Formats: sequence, C-alpha cells, structure tokens
Amino acid sequence: MRIVDTGTAQLSNAEVLSRIRDLRSRWKEREAQARERNSSLRSRPGNLISVIENVEHRLTRPEAPTPLAGPTAYNPATAIPMLCQRLKPYRLTKPELLQISNLRPWKITHMTLVIEDFEARFSEEQQREIVMVVYEVLGGTEYPKFEESEEMEETEAEQVNGITNGVT
Repeated sequence: MRIVDTGTAQLSNAEVLSRIRDLRSRWKEREAQARERNSSLRSRPGNLISVIENVEHRLTRPEAPTPLAGPTAYNPATAIPMLCQRLKPYRLTKPELLQISNLRPWKITHMTLVIEDFEARFSEEQQREIVMVVYEVLGGTEYPKFEESEEMEETEAEQVNGITNGVT
C-alpha cells in the first residue's frame, strides 16, 4: 500500500512503522546529499528523531500486542490481507479489522472491546472461530483462551484472594 497523504486514512501499526522507517531513510539521504554539496540542510524539529525512535521501539518491542519484529512477528504484507479474507464471512467493519490487526486479541473478552456488539452479533461458536482465525493468521505468544478457562482463572483468583485475605 502506498501512502499518498498520511492525514487522510487510518493506518495499521505496520503501515505506521513503514512510514517512520521511510521518513528516517529520506532524512539520512538528504543529510548525506547536503554534506556532499557542502550546503546546509533545512532544520527539522528537535524532537523528531526521539519521537520516531520512541514509536519504532514501541511497535517492535517483543511484548507489544503485535510486535513487528522478533520471534512472534508476522509479515503484514501477507498476513493482513489473509486475515481480511478469512474474516470476510463475519462482515466485520474496516475499523474492526484494523483494530484486530493492531491488537491481535487472543481472548473473547478482548474481542468484545474491539468488535462492536461482539456477543450480540456472533454465536459462541462464531466468537471462538474468529479468535482462532486471528491466532492462526497473526500468531501470538499465548494460545487463545475461551470463556470456560477464563471463568476458571477468575474462580482460582477469588479463592487465592479469599485465602490471603483470611490470613492477613
């Protein structure tokens, strides 16, 4: 995808990272050309490099929801179109697909925050299918969790809290 004007569309994290890296390489080229010609380069904002480095770090760190580098990274050029194709039968909106690709939700409870009226629009089976498609296409560090396991975790946490509260 070619970004003509960055202010006119919502971008995925992968597109933002690509744009930032492109800006960085353009500035390096301009600086090199200016040095060759012994001319001065128009100054850029003082905090531009630190902002670019900060955003790049946040998007590529391994603990990010969708790290774009490292062992759990996915190739956005192939994964996002595949994700859209596999989720097409569920008629998700473009903003919902964008959020899914950016956040890589791996629980049904996470999906309810990303997809409007998730529980009303989809049966339990469809909800699980959507979570599994996201996991299969985008990968992840944890296997998808479904309601039964979440309820068990909550019950265990309540039991632990009850025990620790009784002791103190």
